Amino acid sequence: MHSVFESALTSGEIAGAYLIEGSEGWARAEAEDFLRVLFCEKGSACGACPSCRKIRAGFHPDILRIEPGGKSIRVEDIKESGLMEWISRKSFEGGYKAVVVPGADRMGEAVQNKLLKVVEEPPDKTVFLLCANAGKNILPTVLSRCIIIRMRGKDNETAVEDLRQRLSLSTMSARVLVKTAGYDLYAATELFARKYFETRESAFRAAKRLLTAKNRANSVILDLLMKYADNLDDVFLALQSYLRDILVYKNTADEGLVINADQILDIRELSMRLTSRKLVLVLKSLQDTDRKRKLCAGILKKLMLENMLFEILEVVLA
Repeated sequence: MHSVFESALTSGEIAGAYLIEGSEGWARAEAEDFLRVLFCEKGSACGACPSCRKIRAGFHPDILRIEPGGKSIRVEDIKESGLMEWISRKSFEGGYKAVVVPGADRMGEAVQNKLLKVVEEPPDKTVFLLCANAGKNILPTVLSRCIIIRMRGKDNETAVEDLRQRLSLSTMSARVLVKTAGYDLYAATELFARKYFETRESAFRAAKRLLTAKNRANSVILDLLMKYADNLDDVFLALQSYLRDILVYKNTADEGLVINADQILDIRELSMRLTSRKLVLVLKSLQDTDRKRKLCAGILKKLMLENMLFEILEVVLA
């Protein structure tokens, strides 16, 4: 937990509002760590008291989370959360009340001005936790009411060692996860929880078959990818990182720049099989399909993947 929060909890001097600036996963996790101690009946995030159990279950009557209804937080989201009525009531359990706003930098000016009215003079024993990837998108009037906490990244090897110990991983696996997550420990932990390595294995097998044109009918490759149709975010993350590794290694021969270092033998072999031009075109096809997938929610996944595979196969065989 950040030293600012630790100091506030030790002294009992809790500010009315905090802005936690860092990646969304990291900022949200920091807010939750703070809340677990603040609301714990023993003051230690014991995990056993009624309050801790409620937080773990995702429901505590004195914690209000304002989640965006879409890509941004709208005035309607504030109204639907019942913030104004909720904030005026006394604490259900006689202690603190907390309002958590993940993605606070995705609030428009009108929303921030509405929020400012309660952040300016919060009721006694009420704390606002605003989580933002980019604090520069928060209005100066809101920032001036907040204690700003900027999450600092650890050096690369320290991050790898922390993750290795936390998840009981090998150093190589920890390094792969940390690099994939852009050295964000919380994002890396979330990848692990989603069984990213399992998804990655299928994605890599599909990519190797495709790039070596071992299955021109594409049916086996399509089946491999469709196993994870409900988790295509991680499928495309794995595929793009793999292609990126092959292209980077081909142009630099520097293994230190490779994300998926545990796959270096295959990466080295594939870099010799394909030209840089072909690798760029394959990577572009993956990126275009991923972009289309995110923009068109109703798109047929199987048809989309099938079209992408045929497009890539044409590039490989050309």
